Amino acid sequence: GAKKLSDQLKFLQVVPRVLLASGKTAKNVSYLRDLGVTHIINTASRDVWLPVEKLTNLGLNIFQFHVDDVPGANIATYFPAVAASLAKALSEGGLVLVNCLVGFSRSATVLTAALMINNHWSLARSLKKLRQSRPVKPNLGFMVQLLSLEQKLKNKGDRLI
Repeated sequence: GAKKLSDQLKFLQVVPRVLLASGKTAKNVSYLRDLGVTHIINTASRDVWLPVEKLTNLGLNIFQFHVDDVPGANIATYFPAVAASLAKALSEGGLVLVNCLVGFSRSATVLTAALMINNHWSLARSLKKLRQSRPVKPNLGFMVQLLSLEQKLKNKGDRLI
C-alpha cells in the first residue's frame, strides 16, 4: 500500500523530487503513476523503449535520447539540455525520473552534471550526494567529461560549492 510506495520513493529519490532508476522501473507505467512521476529523462532510448504515446496521454513529460554506456561516448553534449529540462520540471513542482538501463552510469552522469550546473555544486559534492542513496558509477570516459564540465564552470566564473 501507501507505506510500501513511500519506502520505494525514498529508495529511488536521490535528491528532492528526483528519482534515479533502471529502465525496468521506467517502463512500468502503472508503478510510475502510483509514485506520482510527472517527468522522465531517459538517457538510453535504444536500450529502454518507453511507450511514449501512452505516457504522454497520462500527462507525463518525456525527454529522451540515447548514449551508449562506453567511455568514448559523448554524453557531455546532453548536459545543458538535461540541466534545463530538470530545472524546468522541478520549477513546475514535478517529480522527475532519470533512467538508463541499470541506473548507475548514464543516468547518474547526466544527473551529476545537472546538479553541477543548476546548483553550482562541485563534481565531488554532486557524486557524494547521489552516492548517499545509490552506488552510482559513471564510466571512466563520463568521469572525464564531468571533470571537464567542472573546469568549464569554474572558468566561466561559477563558484562551485
